[in-house]
Amino acid sequence: MPPLPPRAVVVLAQGLLSLLDRLRRALLPPELYLLETTVFGGVRTQAIYAGARLGLFEALSDGAATPAEVAARVGADPHLTWRLLRALASYGVVAAEGPGYRLNAISRLLLPGTGYAEGIHFNADPRQVAVWSALPDALRGGGSAFERVHGAPFFQVLGREPELGRLFDRSMQAWAAPTIAAVLQAWRPPAGATVVDVGGGHGHYLAAILGAAPGCRGVLVDRPEVLAGADATLAPVADRVVRVAGDFFAALPDGGDVYLLANILHDWGDADCVRVLERVRAAMGPTARLLVIDIVVPPGNPTHPGPLVDLMMMALFRDGRERTEAELALLAGQAGLRVERVIPTASPAGITVLRPC
Repeated sequence: MPPLPPRAVVVLAQGLLSLLDRLRRALLPPELYLLETTVFGGVRTQAIYAGARLGLFEALSDGAATPAEVAARVGADPHLTWRLLRALASYGVVAAEGPGYRLNAISRLLLPGTGYAEGIHFNADPRQVAVWSALPDALRGGGSAFERVHGAPFFQVLGREPELGRLFDRSMQAWAAPTIAAVLQAWRPPAGATVVDVGGGHGHYLAAILGAAPGCRGVLVDRPEVLAGADATLAPVADRVVRVAGDFFAALPDGGDVYLLANILHDWGDADCVRVLERVRAAMGPTARLLVIDIVVPPGNPTHPGPLVDLMMMALFRDGRERTEAELALLAGQAGLRVERVIPTASPAGITVLRPC
């Protein structure tokens, strides 16, 4: 992926977009604003989903093509294909070029194998749309909307439906890539440090960190079947990584200088988070640090992705949530840790640095 702009530039852009959005809300009639953010928002998502399902973006991968040419490649009606392409071009997903259309920076991300395409397939799939339909009942009765629809917890369902699990894994890898880049832009491990990635999956965070810090070593902790799939990711740094079978609710390797919990705590309720933090605290020496990489929701009612991502966690998990710095600090204190600082990044995620009390 291309280098991220400096965080200051991202913050400035986010501030300007927030200001423009507030101005737009103030100027538009409330009925029109509601229509654009509800009905039109859903139509945009489903239009991209339809394009991805049809193979429309693949049909444009060799260059600009007319709607008739695209329709012939995907086996669709030419006039209906033109209407879909026109809609996608109207909000910048594809670009118009003469009588035809071509891919742009956004639609190139929707080609198969990018992870973003898989994310669209996962989130706009009828099985996922049904989850949102169950959210009101979940709010009244407790539990997650996902469990109400599927009859089992989120990760259990992904385990029994391999295709859904594959789509989720690929989309999470795509989400992780810019987040990892933003983390490394904002933070680097101390020279010669041992970094212990707890629940680190196939090691995407750990491999990136060690790649940026050649003098450091790493320990990847996860379930044996997960570690078995980490070969390709860890290959560039394999001589500096030890794999340890385990999980974050059990005893963890000691001796680390930096412990990492990346996208872990937001899946769990408060009591389970304290259990995880206690396990890490038990493994930490007095000078070690724990980095929690999750969205840190600003206080109040911010124009920020955090509250919307928090709704996604509410829908998918019984107790999962995105937290504020104060909420993270409260959990850390119960586990014998305290917040040393929070490092903002050029992504929605923040780095909460914890140290032993």
